[in-house]
Amino acid sequence: MVRVPFQPIGSAKNWEVFRNLTYRVGTSQDSIVVPAGFVTDFASIPQAFQSLISPFGPYLLPSVVHDYLYWEQGCSRRQADRIFLLAMGEMQVPAAQRDAMYQAVARAGGRAWRQNARDRAIGLPRHMPTSGVRGPGPLEQWPDYRRFLKQQGVQPLPKVPVSQAFCAHGGPR
Repeated sequence: MVRVPFQPIGSAKNWEVFRNLTYRVGTSQDSIVVPAGFVTDFASIPQAFQSLISPFGPYLLPSVVHDYLYWEQGCSRRQADRIFLLAMGEMQVPAAQRDAMYQAVARAGGRAWRQNARDRAIGLPRHMPTSGVRGPGPLEQWPDYRRFLKQQGVQPLPKVPVSQAFCAHGGPR
């Protein structure tokens, strides 16, 4: 993974990916592109644990890929979680931290997975529009801006097919 710039939205709980982020699994040709404009919250570390694990660290880019896989749902949830684990290993996240973060998403990620499916079904976008709509105000939070976008007729981007060869790096469905 190559570094990409991010732009904070509101209080910086959510961030916009400013340039396409390509993740290629190891030395394979299997990859996924998180498109510019996608909105992420990086690693969703509960406040109580942020003194132990910062929301920012070497797992930041794997977290963006994981968020995108949870939004697109082209791989199974289990595969998305295991690809997150694999990507953290490739980014040299220390083993104990990597395992703790993987266990957290494997055990508690179901809520986010289901919420993403509901959000997409009701037409809430997960990307910043490129034109035609004002940007968020300096204090406007992503959930509020997202509702505004929907009211303005901005729809989620069409689902992007995710290669099953890519998903297979996360194990069986």
